[in-house]
Amino acid sequence: MTTSDGTAPFRPAAREALTAAMKARDAVAVGALRAVIAAIDNAEAADPAHAPAQQPGPIAGGVKGLGAGEVPRRTLGDAEVRQTTGKVLVDFWAEWCGPCRTVAPVLDELEGEHPEVRFVQLNVDENPSVAQGYEVMSIPTLLAFEGGAVVKRVVGALPKTKLVEELGDFLG
Repeated sequence: MTTSDGTAPFRPAAREALTAAMKARDAVAVGALRAVIAAIDNAEAADPAHAPAQQPGPIAGGVKGLGAGEVPRRTLGDAEVRQTTGKVLVDFWAEWCGPCRTVAPVLDELEGEHPEVRFVQLNVDENPSVAQGYEVMSIPTLLAFEGGAVVKRVVGALPKTKLVEELGDFLG
């Protein structure tokens, strides 16, 4: 069943609910609603006859997921990272990247030690435009956001002591 513009009838309701959840800063609801909208987008991509002519809304240009493989950390949309008032550390990585896999356990440890910081990942192979927008030229790259702005960039796989030194001001 579709509406007159060829979209699923629940797309507008899902987008309205997403906007309300973002205003309420309900991260769990935002994540769930983004997944619902991504599923709608994927279903419509599989059947172009049902795709809308335009896809406006809060997830346009955002991060849709991390991809296959072991993904210990959460995803967070690009727009949501920019709107977050707290601290967010984004790990730009790829499944094939050996140094990325080396730094992952270090980030897991830091995540446990710094609950005030949100640790998230972004797969550069699946989200090249987002990585390009932040001028990520090599991986792993860590971008530290505070109040929605990049405050620190760390490139390369570093041992924990060096990484803590580099991120010292950010981690507090």
